Amino acid sequence: MDYKYKVGQLRASQILFTYGIGSIADLLNLSVMIMGMEEWDTSYMKEIREDRLLIEVRKELNTSVKKLLS
Repeated sequence: MDYKYKVGQLRASQILFTYGIGSIADLLNLSVMIMGMEEWDTSYMKEIREDRLLIEVRKELNTSVKKLLS
């Protein structure tokens, strides 16, 4: 992806842990509100194909986890 305007960036861990859903993050030229994962555009994400990891995630969370995305 090549964006015309540089807006800054956040690491995935910052989105999930430092900032929570509904929090405001200050980037270079704007502030943004962090949305819940159900609102994320998954078309840019790659599936993580690691069966053992998926099994462990399902044990910890629940069996409704269908796949892992990066």
